[in-house]
Amino acid sequence: MRELPAYGVYPWWPENGCEWIHPEDIMVVRKLVPGTKVFRRDRCLPNFVIMSYGPIRFRVRPTLWNPVRPEGFDVGDQVQIRSRMGKNSPGLAVICDMTWHREQGAIYYHVRQRGMRIPRRFTAADLRPVKFLESVVHSEW
Repeated sequence: MRELPAYGVYPWWPENGCEWIHPEDIMVVRKLVPGTKVFRRDRCLPNFVIMSYGPIRFRVRPTLWNPVRPEGFDVGDQVQIRSRMGKNSPGLAVICDMTWHREQGAIYYHVRQRGMRIPRRFTAADLRPVKFLESVVHSEW
C-alpha cells in the first residue's frame, strides 16, 4: 500500500549533531536546515524516511520531525495567484519556497513569476492550483 505524503519541519540546529541525517545526504541537508522550510515526507524506510523539497531528495531519521497540516500545495507547483478583492495582482506563478510560521500555525508560500521571485509571501487562500483551472476551462467547452 502506498503511503500518502506528509508535511512538516525539522527544527534542527548544528548542536543537535548529524546522526539523524543519512551519511550520504549531510551536505544536502545542511543547505536546507536549520530553518523553517516545510518538507514533504514521501516514504518510510526501515531506518530512514525519504524527504523532498521540490526536486531535492534526502534521507533522514524520523527524529526531530514536527508535522504540519498539508494544504494541497508543494514546491514546484504551478498556481494562480487569486485577486482576493484586489489584495493581490492575479497571475500564474510557481511555488519556489514553503515556510512554516510557528506562532501563526501557518504555511507561507513564496512564488516566482516569469522567473523572478515575488517579494511578498502568500497563504493557501491566495493561491489556486492550476489543475483546478484546467478542469474549469475544459468543463466550459
